[in-house]
Amino acid sequence: MKNLALKIITGIVALLFASPVFSQIDKGASVINVGVGYSLFSNPSSASFASSTESSIPVISATYDYGIVDHFSYGIGVSYQQFTQTQTYYNNGTNPTYTQNIYVTNAGIRALYHFGSPVLEGYTGIRLGYSFWSSSQPSVQTGYYGPSNYNKNVPTFMALIGLRASLSDAIAVHLELGLGSPYAVETGISFKFGSDIPTGPKPPPAPAQPAQQF
Repeated sequence: MKNLALKIITGIVALLFASPVFSQIDKGASVINVGVGYSLFSNPSSASFASSTESSIPVISATYDYGIVDHFSYGIGVSYQQFTQTQTYYNNGTNPTYTQNIYVTNAGIRALYHFGSPVLEGYTGIRLGYSFWSSSQPSVQTGYYGPSNYNKNVPTFMALIGLRASLSDAIAVHLELGLGSPYAVETGISFKFGSDIPTGPKPPPAPAQPAQQF
């Protein structure tokens, strides 16, 4: 499976570099991404429980990238996700249960290198950020001794590679794969504006007017 994924990524990169025109983002260009994703979340205290069920909404993500020079951009990103946990706790045979909501908001900066063609663009880079975790107090029952909250703030790092396919001069769809936080996979819509958006062919110059004779 890993070899197949590596071959697919290698083939995409080779296709992008084989394109005759490079750099989807130029100096002064901007791209806004809005999408949803999937994160790898695990409960650090699940080993203390007889049973545990978890549900979550997808990661909701938005980023803004600005071309500082051709091929390179820097930007900012925010994301949000909510988890619901229902767990049964080991307690001398009584096994009380509780339900808790966990909220994760991530904010970060990212730097990207762009390559490919105006129709099919690839990009890769890193994202540095901070995740803000909080939670509602669980529905405590008699005999519960589990964690009361997830209130914590942690720095995050992600290495990412992305692919963006243009639908028009200003709209595209994108897919990102990330190693780290806040998501492992994210996809959505991209809105492009700035110096990389074509404005159409320039009109021909007006014919020269003959000088009038007096």
